[in-house]
Amino acid sequence: MATPSANPFSRFNTTPVVIVEDRLCTRCSYNLKGLKTTDRCPECGNPIRPRQVGGGNMTEAPLPYLDRLATWAGIGVAAAGVVFVMMLAGAAFKPGNAALLATSGLTAFAALWWGYAVRVVTEPRRLGVASNINTETEWKRWRYLTRWSQWLWGVGFTLVFVAATALHGALALQNAAGPSTTGFVMPAIVTASAMVGTAALLLAFAGLIPTAVYLSFLADWANDISLAMRLRMAPFMLLISLPVGAFFMILLSMVRSTARMIIIAPAIAIVGAGLLVCLGFFIVPLIQFAILCHWARKNSTQALDRDRRASAAIVRRVEDGKAKDQPTPRVREGKPSRPQGLHMPATGGEGYDLAPDDH
Repeated sequence: MATPSANPFSRFNTTPVVIVEDRLCTRCSYNLKGLKTTDRCPECGNPIRPRQVGGGNMTEAPLPYLDRLATWAGIGVAAAGVVFVMMLAGAAFKPGNAALLATSGLTAFAALWWGYAVRVVTEPRRLGVASNINTETEWKRWRYLTRWSQWLWGVGFTLVFVAATALHGALALQNAAGPSTTGFVMPAIVTASAMVGTAALLLAFAGLIPTAVYLSFLADWANDISLAMRLRMAPFMLLISLPVGAFFMILLSMVRSTARMIIIAPAIAIVGAGLLVCLGFFIVPLIQFAILCHWARKNSTQALDRDRRASAAIVRRVEDGKAKDQPTPRVREGKPSRPQGLHMPATGGEGYDLAPDDH
């Protein structure tokens, strides 16, 4: 069954649906439960956006699926952080520096972990409610675009590591051979690896757009409407970051001396801050998505524990209400039908003696 979320930028469905779960307004956090999706928030007047993703809620999914999703979402965020930090650190080293080999190698390793984490997160979701949605085919194109593009981070940085290693080896050989009249000749493997790796990294960066869209579907499934909207805004900011990043690299390439650095430093700082702001529109929602998966797993675990306790209480009440074993029947002693006075038992006409006096 095709879902309305196949196009995340299409017009929302205007069929009114009553909100039966707790949902907060994206502007003022007013609880919208009981209102219709075509209404407005009674507190601030913000239009209520209907959900685009069906199949219940993420917290209703099977716990093994949520555990795997939350674990690899956290690993993916950590790997992305390592890649980002190592890229900034690698920019500070000159080509041929041994430290550049370490940073490029660690970046490639973290990028491969990021690619596998994205593959796990984009697995077909597991629904916890009865539904006619085919999760194997829904979002299929977005899933394939996301998976294959994010593997290119690992491919690109691996090629960069190969280029850095080959360049370091070539420079070491030249230094060992002594001065040369022909100058340094760049090895072909360095040029080829750098060019192919750069192309792969550009494609991987473009693949962040379908990645953000796919994560917005999952956020909508978790009923976090505000996070879903921020993830759908991320592709536009990623597109803006491309020319900003290109201008930033041009400014860095213009730094040839200390005097020029002093002149260009303010422009580098301003453009760099703008680049961080643009990338922050994707990085911050990515971290929030990992936190969302963690809380979905925790809420599901607590719900299962609550259901187990409720089931145990029901069993105890049933056991307590069962018929108890009846005691062994016995003949009850006879009781007088009316009060009796002092009564001396019959002796059959025989006499009796009084007890002797103690005194």
